[in-house]
Amino acid sequence: MTGEIGKGLNMRCSKNVENAIAIANKINQDCQLTQNLNRARLDRLSWILLMIVTILFAWTSPLDTKAIASQASLVPSPSLQSEQSAEILTANTDPPAPEVQSSVLNDAVKRTSKTISALRILSAQPKEWTDGCLGLGNPDELCTQAITPGWQIVVTDGLRDWTYRTDDTGEVVRLEQLDGSGN
Repeated sequence: MTGEIGKGLNMRCSKNVENAIAIANKINQDCQLTQNLNRARLDRLSWILLMIVTILFAWTSPLDTKAIASQASLVPSPSLQSEQSAEILTANTDPPAPEVQSSVLNDAVKRTSKTISALRILSAQPKEWTDGCLGLGNPDELCTQAITPGWQIVVTDGLRDWTYRTDDTGEVVRLEQLDGSGN
């Protein structure tokens, strides 16, 4: 009789163990499903946040370089602008707009502490940059992912040259470093 009771208990215990394993597997599956749903939600939220930041970044613009240039009186005189425009004219292209030239020259003045009359634009080539950071974004910088028309402009003081990248309006101006990176 005790043998039958022992078998009954073993069967009952093994059924309980099987039920416990089945319940544990079900809980594990539910947890994995919940994790997958949470991961999908997080991915969607990340994309939405990225889109919002991209839109906000695209809508915001840097300081108005025209207003700053006119306040600081760093814009070259009209005669200097026309002389430089004639010098930088390349085959089959017009020179950059005066605003673009002024933005580049003003940045060079700030970086070199030279006067604007000591600098001149050596060359200007129209370019299409791969992003809003003109291909010179830092690793932690968010750049608009769109082809950005602009210019590659070389400024000189007669001793040293500086290569700049701009957008087509001169609102975004970046100095190329010797290693090819941005400012």
